Amino acid sequence: MFKVSALVIKYPGIRELDLNPVFLYPEGNRTIDARIFLENQEPKNPDVSLKKEKSSLRNLFYPNSIAVLGASDKPGKLGWNVFHNLLHHRFAGKLYPVNVKAQTVQGIPAFSKVDEIEDPVDAAIILVPAAQTLQAFEECCRKGIK
Repeated sequence: MFKVSALVIKYPGIRELDLNPVFLYPEGNRTIDARIFLENQEPKNPDVSLKKEKSSLRNLFYPNSIAVLGASDKPGKLGWNVFHNLLHHRFAGKLYPVNVKAQTVQGIPAFSKVDEIEDPVDAAIILVPAAQTLQAFEECCRKGIK
């Protein structure tokens, strides 16, 4: 609770923060889902580092573009569900399906690696097998996805 309070104090642009559910264990806790609403105003007494961190939060919660690593054409697969939901719930930004085996995913031209995406990408959803997760994460870091 202290860390959540400190976060809200440090970032006064946080209008709402919902953590649900939060599981408490003797050795710590796990937050399963988080939702945050940010105001469109600059913080009081801004400094350079705070502005940079706030913009990172904005890109995470309000991205203009998302790469979906493991996007799929096969209904029932998590990569299909997530990409389908982004498409059909009319995500307003640019979507980049990443799939090493597909030329297109759900009608959208696909990339075999994140590095092939020429435009900047604000956020990534990684839905690859566990053995490939570290490599996918490293590719996103090289691409500059925060």
